[in-house]
Amino acid sequence: MLRQEIVLSRSLTQREGAGNNMDDNELIFRMENLINGSDISIENANYIESYLDESYPDDDVIQDFVTCLALYTPGGGEFLYDKDQIAKEAKYVLNYILHSGV
Repeated sequence: MLRQEIVLSRSLTQREGAGNNMDDNELIFRMENLINGSDISIENANYIESYLDESYPDDDVIQDFVTCLALYTPGGGEFLYDKDQIAKEAKYVLNYILHSGV
């Protein structure tokens, strides 16, 4: 996990207006908790949504995920993402952030 934090910190600090490392590490922590199911709360999803939306306003992959988060509720529902669907999307986006250098 430490390697992921270092890679993400480098990636995030390379973009204009990057947040501080503490915020970047908080994003990783919260996304991992969403993925592994230890924090599937709306509050956690809202934090991730807000952070990503502000940090990556011009990235289509991340903005698509921000839209998914806006349609998330742990139990899902018609036209809503449930915890399993959002975890799958979060895993993809975290990997995208860590490996694409956005």
